[in-house]
Amino acid sequence: MERWCGMTLDEFIKTASLRGLANKEIAREYGKGRDEFTEDDLEAVYRYQNAVYAGQESDRVRVYQNVRCTVRKN
Repeated sequence: MERWCGMTLDEFIKTASLRGLANKEIAREYGKGRDEFTEDDLEAVYRYQNAVYAGQESDRVRVYQNVRCTVRKN
């Protein structure tokens, strides 16, 4: 049985984007300076993207699909 060796940066960016875990820019920023990535990094990039966007959110504005939107109050 072959041992799984991980992903390269390009594979990581593509996988994170296709799975909807992070957009390509965030995945590229997360992976800067690294050579190999695992499944744990995919979870980490999802949390990283949420942390990046949480800094941009307020009670009146949120980020949805990489676009800043106003929040509807019902």
